[in-house]
Amino acid sequence: FDMNKTAWAATVAAEGPTPQEVAESLLTFIRAFFLTHGGNSITLLAAHAGGGEILYQSQSLKKGAPSKADRSARGIGTLEMDYVDTEIHAAMVDLAQRIEKNADGGGASMLSSTFAMAACISNRLISDKLRRSIPRVLLVVSGTELPNQYIP
Repeated sequence: FDMNKTAWAATVAAEGPTPQEVAESLLTFIRAFFLTHGGNSITLLAAHAGGGEILYQSQSLKKGAPSKADRSARGIGTLEMDYVDTEIHAAMVDLAQRIEKNADGGGASMLSSTFAMAACISNRLISDKLRRSIPRVLLVVSGTELPNQYIP
């Protein structure tokens, strides 16, 4: 997800969607993705002028078992789609505040480094012999760069 405030401001000025509208659509897509199969998992990366970082990663993709605090906070039998909205929203708000505080919003987003992170995560999933998965990357960007430059 591109967190470049300059690019989003240009999109909104051109009567395009706001970042909040796009984020809500992304959350709807993620909820639908979890509904298609109980074993689905996601990693949500954010690109910004300062680099890229993980906003959210499914517990099944993290190394190690979930902490006792994580399990008790979510309750027994809670599905990931029941709490993913609040965790992603909190991570996006936190990152937006850090970008605003550090004045990191200018310049182009580091899409190539963020895409490299996604490729590394995908490669780790593919090499896992115990998990049969077909990783996919969805790029949500607001800017003038063409996405075909990232597709081989």
